[in-house]
Amino acid sequence: MSFEQYPDTLTYGTTSVKCRFVPARGGDRVVKLQDGSEVVVKFDIAFPVGTANIPLQTVISGTDKSGAYIVYNQPLLSFHIGQLHCKGAV
Repeated sequence: MSFEQYPDTLTYGTTSVKCRFVPARGGDRVVKLQDGSEVVVKFDIAFPVGTANIPLQTVISGTDKSGAYIVYNQPLLSFHIGQLHCKGAV
């Protein structure tokens, strides 16, 4: 069995980044943005360590390895670079 750690692709503008979309832990969750508005997070996104920062509210699309859309033209709601991980949410 072949296992690919980052089988999905996130695109914005002309940039593509390998990643892994997983349903938000505990189901959809509500997150309050800096402007006070609340949005529903449906997916957490794992990126390889070393992924360049992606600005919040960047409009992204995500596809699985077959090319089927997971998300389409959605704003990136969070992006965090840690010492051992890079994570996002949409």
